[in-house]
Amino acid sequence: MADKKTLQKKPAARKVSAPEHLSFNLFLTITQAINETEDFQSAIAVALRNVCESTGWDYAEAWIPSADATALERSPVCYGIGEAVEGFRNSTVGIRRSPGLGLIGRVWSSKQPEWIPDVSVNPGLFYRSQAAREAGLKAAFGLPILAADQVVAVLAFFMFESREEDKRLVEIVSAVATQLGSVLQHKRTDEALRESERRFHAIFDQTFQFVGLLSPDGTLLEANQTALKFRGLKRSDVVGRPFWETPWWDISRETQDRLRAAIAEASQGKFIRYEVEHRDVSGEVGTFDFSLKPISDDTGKVVLVIAEGRNITDRKRAEKGLRESEERYRQLAELSPYAIFLNHEGKFFFVNSAALELYRAASPEQLIGKPIMDVVHPDYRALVHERIRRMLEHGITTPLVEQKSLRLDGTEFDVEVTAAPLIYEGKRMIQVVARDITVRKRAERALRESEARLQAILDNSTAVIYVKDTQGRFVLVNREFEKLFHATREQIIGKSDYDIFPKEMADAFQANDLKVIELGTPIEFEETAPHNGGVRTFISNKFPLYDSAGVPYALCGISTDITERKRAEEREILDRKRAETWLRSLVNTTQDAFISIDRQGRIVLFNPAAERMFGHGRAEIQGQKFNLLIAEPYASEYDSYITRHEPTGRRHAIDPIRTVVARRRNGEVFPVELAVTEVAAGESEEARYGAFFRDISEKVRLQEQLIETERLAAIGTTAAKLAHEIGNPLNGMYMTVQLLERRLAKHADTPDDTVKSPMQTLKDEITHLNQLLHEFRSLSRREKYNFRPTALAAVAGEVLYIERPRYATLGIEVEEAFPADLHLVMADSEKLKQALLNLCNNAIEAMPQGGTLTLRAHNAEEQVVLEVVDTGLGIPDGVDIFEPFATTKTWGTGLGLVIVRQIVSAHGGTITYASERGKGTVFCLSLPLHTHPTANP
Repeated sequence: MADKKTLQKKPAARKVSAPEHLSFNLFLTITQAINETEDFQSAIAVALRNVCESTGWDYAEAWIPSADATALERSPVCYGIGEAVEGFRNSTVGIRRSPGLGLIGRVWSSKQPEWIPDVSVNPGLFYRSQAAREAGLKAAFGLPILAADQVVAVLAFFMFESREEDKRLVEIVSAVATQLGSVLQHKRTDEALRESERRFHAIFDQTFQFVGLLSPDGTLLEANQTALKFRGLKRSDVVGRPFWETPWWDISRETQDRLRAAIAEASQGKFIRYEVEHRDVSGEVGTFDFSLKPISDDTGKVVLVIAEGRNITDRKRAEKGLRESEERYRQLAELSPYAIFLNHEGKFFFVNSAALELYRAASPEQLIGKPIMDVVHPDYRALVHERIRRMLEHGITTPLVEQKSLRLDGTEFDVEVTAAPLIYEGKRMIQVVARDITVRKRAERALRESEARLQAILDNSTAVIYVKDTQGRFVLVNREFEKLFHATREQIIGKSDYDIFPKEMADAFQANDLKVIELGTPIEFEETAPHNGGVRTFISNKFPLYDSAGVPYALCGISTDITERKRAEEREILDRKRAETWLRSLVNTTQDAFISIDRQGRIVLFNPAAERMFGHGRAEIQGQKFNLLIAEPYASEYDSYITRHEPTGRRHAIDPIRTVVARRRNGEVFPVELAVTEVAAGESEEARYGAFFRDISEKVRLQEQLIETERLAAIGTTAAKLAHEIGNPLNGMYMTVQLLERRLAKHADTPDDTVKSPMQTLKDEITHLNQLLHEFRSLSRREKYNFRPTALAAVAGEVLYIERPRYATLGIEVEEAFPADLHLVMADSEKLKQALLNLCNNAIEAMPQGGTLTLRAHNAEEQVVLEVVDTGLGIPDGVDIFEPFATTKTWGTGLGLVIVRQIVSAHGGTITYASERGKGTVFCLSLPLHTHPTANP
């Protein structure tokens, strides 16, 4: 079939031989058809089809040499239809043919056609003879397609009947094959060229750097998408124009002139590099590392100039900041505890106290005026002389160096020294800063060696480019990849990340690669890779490469090294700043409300948790009195606590953890646990107090719920015993009444009003008592729940299907509102119907004159809310309708809503209501999503 790359055979008469002109016509037909194909595989398919249709073969397939030319692999295209042929074709899936083995291998190695009259009877000549017998194939003909004496493909033709070799047919088809070789090879070459161009443009347009191609006269031939996007340009805006006249260079005339001169030099074969400023599409100016690289032909003539630009704006800003930081550091160094002295004409001119301690001098007079070389170790005196000379002659600063020095008592020690020329009191001097590093010299030496190795890695790093196939094997790497990982291209190609990198890094690379292939879109990742014993960080832009059919066959990655080393680190961080930073983080992230209070009880700090708890913004509450957040009678107590605590001078919790009532911004009160303690402050700072609030509303609610549960359990136990004790007598009474009714019915002269009316009243009362017993049992019985994903609309529909006719007779109009996107809930549908029916019946009873019953639901975050709304009389104030035996009706047990709440609680939900006298009542059932409540509530 076409979707399996099998060409459907057209009906044709069986041909025994070919006419003389067949070879030429067949070649013309195939050549014309091949020229219309898009790729090599399509060309092979055309050749198979035309040969079969012209010469009468029933099935044909092609075998192509593998990339390493060590075996033949079957092409996905073939010719022929039918289940039998399909099975024969599938028998070659995953099969590779070696030279000389089987019909295909022999034709490949001999480069000669071969005919087998019947492949089904000779396994020695044809390995797939069993599959051929099952397919009904017999005669076979193998044909090599040659180009420049190299096998481009091996074609195999099969027939459903045995046939002795038709030498004339072999000659004709071989002649066509000889002519087709160069045509197919040309098609393969064209396909490879297109693929190469696709790869080039993919890499060219995805690189982070700006890249342009120029002719030697400076005309822009091509620009990548990164450069075009920077100025919001289209390719047609700039290609074909002199490069210096394009919008990238319109920042100034001087910039354009400099570029024009640089291109002239580059066209003579000189590599040009300098820094230049460019304006982006928003008008912001940035600094770029710009270069022009000439490309020459074999004669040395420059034929192309590559222009590249890398945005170094951030680096330049960092360098400026570093210079400013170093200047501040040099100014602060004058007051440093390190040894500092001034060298004037080779003698001590000034020394600080740290220098006296360093050289074991009792007073400045022991050093001032003495030769500097007296404290320099003999092995370093020549080096120090040379450094002094260079500083005085060239005004350069001596970088930090290590050397040996001498104390006044002659003992040797290791010292770290830096020096810089300066003008002091109008004289040229050298400022020297030194410190004793004897204790840590060995560790410092190891650290310097490590930093030197790392610095060597950082210098001149550029983007790394690589391509992997869909199996994660490298198929292309650039020179930067080779240099970065110290491996040649031959050592890398064909290997996976697991062959090169540690497993944990290879796992991360593979996960990122698979994500790109699956999504089919470029994705940027931050990745780390090992190098020279260290770890480098890269921004990797990875994107899939597609073949002509739109199927991803490889992945390309462009990784830019973003590793930065900080040259200057703060040597000391004040303990107080660290503590404050830690405390600020703790206060801002804690889930409890924390409030800092001054000595007057005013709020000075209000953390995010406090904002959420009380509803006050930090700006509006700061400066307000602390007791604004506490309800009476607790509010007035805390001012007196602080007043009583101040004279003690002791730092401790001024109040143990207490349970009080707090007040939100909207006036709502809620229970909290509150602890107030004094916060340590510096000597110059005013004392503060910290108040910790913990909202215990949920805790109180659970406690109340537990008490209510225990109370209901006690009621249920009592009810169960009561139901057992009086249930049997009631049944006996009911049966006796029925017996009396039957006997009275036999006496037609019995007056109705004297006997039957009391009898009916007695039956109704017994029925009422039985209903009460039934609800008692429901209240006390531990029900088993069968929770399943449930649609509330379906539950409501089942209830209304049964009850709607009765409601209609009572003048009740029923409305439903269940949105299509309403979430499912985990529920026992039968128990839920019981609760819903109870609420609906209560609503109907509240509308004796008729009205509207509405059932509606909506999604609310992690819950679904089901509402039962009536337009009835409403619930009187002061009635706790969830209290057992509480009822607003003249009949009923007062247990219905208790059972409803019990069912809702078993589902992990809540039930609330709102009612207005004369207007109606709304009951709200909130049921959670994606939870499975306890099976035995």
